[in-house]
Amino acid sequence: MNEFVLRFSLDYVAFVLVSTIAAAVMLVWLRRQDGQHQAHQHILLFLVVVFMTGWFLVEFSGNRERDRLRIQIEGLAPTYAEELQEMGHAKIELGIKEGEPLYDLYIRMIEKQRRWLDINQTVADIYTFRHHDDGNQLIVDSETDYDRDGQYVGDRESRTEIGEIWTEESEFIDRAHAGEACFDDSPYTDRWGTWVTAMVPMYNERGEVEAVLGVDFPADDWASAILRARLTWIGILLVLVTIGIASTSVISVLRTSIHEKVQNEQALQEEQKLLRRLIDLQEGERRMVAHDIHDGFVQDVVGAHMLVQCIESTADPTTNEQTATRAGALLEKAISEGRRLILDMRPLVLDESGVVEAIRHLLAEEKAGGELVVAFNHEVQFDRLEPRLEGVIFRIVQEAINNVRRHAQTDHAAVQMRQLGDRLEIVIRDHGVGFDPNAVTFDRFGIRGMRERARLYGGEAEIVSAPGRGTIIRVTVPIQTEV
Repeated sequence: MNEFVLRFSLDYVAFVLVSTIAAAVMLVWLRRQDGQHQAHQHILLFLVVVFMTGWFLVEFSGNRERDRLRIQIEGLAPTYAEELQEMGHAKIELGIKEGEPLYDLYIRMIEKQRRWLDINQTVADIYTFRHHDDGNQLIVDSETDYDRDGQYVGDRESRTEIGEIWTEESEFIDRAHAGEACFDDSPYTDRWGTWVTAMVPMYNERGEVEAVLGVDFPADDWASAILRARLTWIGILLVLVTIGIASTSVISVLRTSIHEKVQNEQALQEEQKLLRRLIDLQEGERRMVAHDIHDGFVQDVVGAHMLVQCIESTADPTTNEQTATRAGALLEKAISEGRRLILDMRPLVLDESGVVEAIRHLLAEEKAGGELVVAFNHEVQFDRLEPRLEGVIFRIVQEAINNVRRHAQTDHAAVQMRQLGDRLEIVIRDHGVGFDPNAVTFDRFGIRGMRERARLYGGEAEIVSAPGRGTIIRVTVPIQTEV
């Protein structure tokens, strides 16, 4: 199983998959939080760098452990081979029997192998074999306690008889028979298990290769040791990825929080600017109202009062009658001016009958004044709106009509009011002389007032005009009917 994992690098594949899924979950969460993609690019770049660098680190770690184990096993094989050579391994022949001198030598070699296996328990088996036409003949292969329970149980752990044919073939066996020490790290399986093997040639007194000594190392232990070395680095990389993902999440959340804070501060500043502009607008309107009262209403009342004083000091009936007539005319003018001022501020019909009737009344007053005729068309489903919104809508229309009367040099205009779902659109149109909206100075309270009032209620005012082409004022505001 471990060898299968190593062969296809499934450990690293699993690391990449887990890291990618974790990053994907984090990216989806971040997308839902702020909808930004900058952090997404950073984490993807970070993962690419980690995956590429990590691949080399993990491979290097696995290969280094593989080399360490190979050197360890390869270092044991020559030592064992040399000791058996000195004991006279080349003398061991097929068919020796118990009681013969060579058999005693064979038993000493068996005991030697068992002691080596007891001392170095990482080694699974030590054995010698010679070349045979049918494969290889095992010579000295002691009992082997594969399960380390202190007993030799079953055919697998029993001593192998001298001369048993072992049919395994490989280039490494051929190279060992040719006199080359070699190591086969490709696991192979025989009746005793699955192994990786170090093999060294053994020589007779004439310096000829007479046998090969093999040292088996359990393939699963071999793969497990390499896998542990790889997993150590994979664990480090996983911690790094976790830190990277977590830090990116924290930084992204902090960035979003800071961005929202900046936006809130900017919105607050905009609201403060809007409030200051509205205060300036109200102050400008108050100055205009004060100017109208002083130059119109008050002057007429003062004139009438002076005429009444003249009547009191004059005894001529004819003169007093003329003076009274003039005083009455001034009072009538003052009353008319007072009504106009009330209409300009907030007409009673607005509170009594709503914004549609108030606009109709305003336009009727304009027509009665003889200066301007305004067509009015409305398509609305509401009866009444929230009182403050009705006041805003009325003042926008009122200011637009005042601008037409004062500046457009035309005697006709049109007002259209349409309800579009939860928004109200008001269009005031004239075919007068027009103007350049970009050239309007900041102290023109009429245009500023329309824009700021619409903005205050979440709407907008668009002014389209050009010299000689008339003017269109289009205002849209969200509406809420009165409950």
